[in-house]
Amino acid sequence: MLLANQHAWAEDQLAPALLSTGEQSLQSLIQFPDLCGDAEISILCGARLAADGKFLDNNCWGFDNRKYYFIRKSEEITDDARAIPARLNGEIKAVWIQYCAEFRKIGDAKSIIVYPNWGFNRKAYGRHYV
Repeated sequence: MLLANQHAWAEDQLAPALLSTGEQSLQSLIQFPDLCGDAEISILCGARLAADGKFLDNNCWGFDNRKYYFIRKSEEITDDARAIPARLNGEIKAVWIQYCAEFRKIGDAKSIIVYPNWGFNRKAYGRHYV
């Protein structure tokens, strides 16, 4: 029996969807676009994540035209990418997942880092919060 201030969902065991590592991870599959000059570009992405970890309806946003090629590189790989699905009480669930891809190029050095968030709360929780 629940007391007046208790909720049935308080007993639920929740595990969020997580970005995976390895060959099928976003981090491994996203490629840097051909680019002249240095760049530091962040794009925000979100997708429905199927119960099998497949990205569905992936969309990325950049708030200016110079991000177009970076967005394409992030969107074109999601057919092959997989993530770790969310669970509710041990049952795998389809959910919405969001992530940020940061592209950096200085001289010939290039890097891409994918974070499991849009970065709005990094000051409070660090770069890899979920």
